[in-house]
Amino acid sequence: MRTLLLSFSAFMVLACAGTLCGQSASPKPLLGPFKAPAVLAACGPKKTRFAIKLQHHPFIPTPPPSGMARVYLITETQAIPLVHTPITKIGMDGQWIGANKMASYLALNVAPGRHVFCATIAGHGLMRVREPASVALANLNARTGDTYDLWNYSMGAGDAFTFTPINPDQAAMYLETMAESISHAK
Repeated sequence: MRTLLLSFSAFMVLACAGTLCGQSASPKPLLGPFKAPAVLAACGPKKTRFAIKLQHHPFIPTPPPSGMARVYLITETQAIPLVHTPITKIGMDGQWIGANKMASYLALNVAPGRHVFCATIAGHGLMRVREPASVALANLNARTGDTYDLWNYSMGAGDAFTFTPINPDQAAMYLETMAESISHAK
């Protein structure tokens, strides 16, 4: 009986290992580069590029202006030194609104109501990403006077990544250590 159980266990391990060995090591993104209509509607024109300046200054939380909501779009991406510096383009409601570089944030005042945010990774340096392999989308129903913190993270170009609402205390920790991204379309 013991031999039968050991043989069955060994068979199951080998069968499972064979199945797992055939699988890809990294997950495929759910959305391909700018092909889904929702992505096209949320992001903006594909060819838009940004000039980015990072401002290192102490973070001082400010309430949104009267009749508006405040959104902090916090990005963390990993660079490959001397090869790739990731740029995260951020869109809202079908228009690109700015970009983050590496570990930085974009502060934005928005009108109350439903907004769709989009983020894609592009690159600078020796390795350029022509078509983003992944797009992150987030819906936000902004209320007057409220502040929202959306975080995204990627290990570099082409990674699947997503927007995630985060705890205000965790957001404050990021915002205190990151640079503010000031960007404009080229």
